[in-house]
Amino acid sequence: MGRDTKFSMLLEMASVWLVAVPLVFEFLVHIVLALVALEEVVKAIISIPRLISKKWVRNVIDNM
Repeated sequence: MGRDTKFSMLLEMASVWLVAVPLVFEFLVHIVLALVALEEVVKAIISIPRLISKKWVRNVIDNM
């Protein structure tokens, strides 16, 4: 079985470039660290429904 790497890549890129990087320039260090930790929780909340739905599973072997 293959994995849904495209979804994972897009989720990771969005969280880094849309959340983490802009935060670094606007807040104090301890607030940035707390928000980056919160980012992981948000990514988990987004990923869990996809994991449960099994949309990430891809059959990469032809059925013979």
